[in-house]
Amino acid sequence: MSPEALIDPSMRSMWRFRAVLPFGKAPLTMGEGGTPMHKARRLDRHLGVKAKIYLKNETMNPTGSFLDRGVSAALTHALSEGYERVALVSTGNLGASAAAYSARAGIKALIFIPSSVDMGKLYQTLVFGPDVRVVDDLESAYAEVERLAGEGYYPLLPNNPYFLEGVKTIGYEIAEAMGWRSPDAVVVPMGHGGTIFAVWKAFVELEEAGIIDGVPRMIGVQLRGASPIADRILGQDNARPNGVISDIAVRNPLNRDLAVMAIRRSGGTAVRVDYESVIRAVRAVAELEGIYVEAAAASTVAALSAMGGELDGCRVVCVLTGMGLKDPVVSRELTRAARYRLGLLEEPEAVYVGRTKLRILRAIAEGHDYGYAIWRRLGEVGVRIRLPTVYQHLSELARMGLIREAGREGLGRPTVRYMLTDKGRRMLEYLGGR
Repeated sequence: MSPEALIDPSMRSMWRFRAVLPFGKAPLTMGEGGTPMHKARRLDRHLGVKAKIYLKNETMNPTGSFLDRGVSAALTHALSEGYERVALVSTGNLGASAAAYSARAGIKALIFIPSSVDMGKLYQTLVFGPDVRVVDDLESAYAEVERLAGEGYYPLLPNNPYFLEGVKTIGYEIAEAMGWRSPDAVVVPMGHGGTIFAVWKAFVELEEAGIIDGVPRMIGVQLRGASPIADRILGQDNARPNGVISDIAVRNPLNRDLAVMAIRRSGGTAVRVDYESVIRAVRAVAELEGIYVEAAAASTVAALSAMGGELDGCRVVCVLTGMGLKDPVVSRELTRAARYRLGLLEEPEAVYVGRTKLRILRAIAEGHDYGYAIWRRLGEVGVRIRLPTVYQHLSELARMGLIREAGREGLGRPTVRYMLTDKGRRMLEYLGGR
């Protein structure tokens, strides 16, 4: 087969590759896919690696995320089967994409989200008018979506095969951008693990069609201390995460086995990255290459640094999965010093509040109002710290005027309950709380 046989010249989106997608109906499209791939100009020197780095810029999709590809494909299938309602679980980007495409299609979207969702992604989701439900237990939410499938809802989950077919077009576009050659490695963030599998599948199909010679090594990235897929490849890691990046910190990935298969069959590997290195990578990609990405996307660049010289001399593609404006907390962290110099800090920012303190404020707002309950809630959202450290943060928040005692219960060593002050509520609202 020739490459030309794959491409529909009448289309400019990912649907140019309709020949390898399992759909007959006209697609539900908003121009997703067809995103640019740049050769990095200065990033290699900054990272201290000698690889040729290419950046597949998925921030250019309609809602700023690669997930638009999967949602376009899945909802095309849903419409062809006569569905008028879709249900899903989202920690952020999937909800925003599904809400947008459902609005475009004129169907109803029911979206379950955790209370710890990134506020930037929640704003983007809500503006499209879906039915949003806040849940504490994502596992139960996934089970509820499966139940709703029996009540006429189309289940849009990360393991939906039509969704994965849409995502695989990333691999086809990478091969096309490289002159129908395979790169030596492709680096992909891993949450549920479907993306790395789908991209690998694209290269396998291209090799089987005789269009490329060989499949690249697939390198999957997860956050240290929250890395169930990487643990399967590298062995158990007992580290605790030092930050929260929900998109690459999924506790029970729905596509874990598929991701492991893609990594192992391609001769690839997994990489664990820490929070600070990812935030440095967000800044580096912005300042050196002119692309502002969210933390999960930047993890692919942080992985190159973590791998040292292992990929020296290789042509490596980093898939940048989503735009930076989706995460206002990281945006504020990265720009606080510059805004301070400009005199543009808002009143709530005059007191610095890091991510852990922000999570504690959010927990108190949710009703977890004493030390042990706060500690348990932090663990549920991926913040692993010792109980005495929680009490230290509570003391500091009280001194900052962001919380105060709401009462004491019990005899002996009473349980101290806390509530937000007006200043604390303004801080939480400003920095992305509820």
